Amino acid sequence: MILTPILTLAAFVAAPSGAAALERDVSQAALELCFRAESGDLNLAGGSALGATGFARAPAAVEDSAAAATPGRGRPIVVRKGMGDDLVVLLFWPQAHVCNVTFGGSQSDKAMDALRTQVENSDSSFQRDSARTKDNASVKIETFTSKQEGSPLTMMLVTPKIAQPSIRHSVLVLFQGK
Repeated sequence: MILTPILTLAAFVAAPSGAAALERDVSQAALELCFRAESGDLNLAGGSALGATGFARAPAAVEDSAAAATPGRGRPIVVRKGMGDDLVVLLFWPQAHVCNVTFGGSQSDKAMDALRTQVENSDSSFQRDSARTKDNASVKIETFTSKQEGSPLTMMLVTPKIAQPSIRHSVLVLFQGK
């Protein structure tokens, strides 16, 4: 039947691509999935809820490598979406209450700018912590803390200043004191 290819084409045309897709995926990972995983509302280990996000669990070897690179935090759950320049990787350490979203590629600066704007200008629950913001020759770390009194939540936006393919943008969410 001819209707199926038309519906498939319509879905393809409507799907964001490039910078818009990366911005959406980074925002989804940093502002939704990290918080849902920490609260126990989303099982990053798999299941239909994770599949609905478009993210998928990484192979065990990736998780083993991440655990070896971050001693003392335990083994993270690693999920990812996209490939190449559009790859977004989320690492979640349930024992340490830490979530890290990394991304790179030619559109990564735009994706970080969009996330920063969303955190700063929306009716979000974060405020800039200028005392903990760092800017040097190799990296800029912008720190935001929760506006809720007594909340230990911290979000750090890490932007590399050295252009190398192996260096990626990062959003670190610390659910401290849990």
